[in-house]
Amino acid sequence: MDVALLPIWGWGPAMGPGHMDPARAARAAALLGARLAIPIHWGTYYPVHLGLQGPPAFLRTPPGEFEKCVRELAPDTVVHVLQPGGATQPVGARPVSPSPSPSPSPPHGPRRTIYGTDSQEMNAARE
Repeated sequence: MDVALLPIWGWGPAMGPGHMDPARAARAAALLGARLAIPIHWGTYYPVHLGLQGPPAFLRTPPGEFEKCVRELAPDTVVHVLQPGGATQPVGARPVSPSPSPSPSPPHGPRRTIYGTDSQEMNAARE
């Protein structure tokens, strides 16, 4: 797998059911064999009543914990931490440009574009 977007936290100071913490997300990166892991779902919910003296630690610490766990569990995986609202362009990726006009979907459904490379091209290259 080239890129894994992995949620590394929940909504607030406690982890809700179904959420991954940084260690579980790092295990997922290892299981997936991701070459690049981007932690998501952290630092975006600021409960004002918990951080009147500044942002609470759970908004700042998950990415560092994730990076540490990935180094231990998936040393070949590169971690790219984006600040909330940030963006990235992977090296070698072609920019995605919108189609000039919508085209009809093929019988198997709409075609998906991943970093500017048509998924059918990617599948053909793998064969």
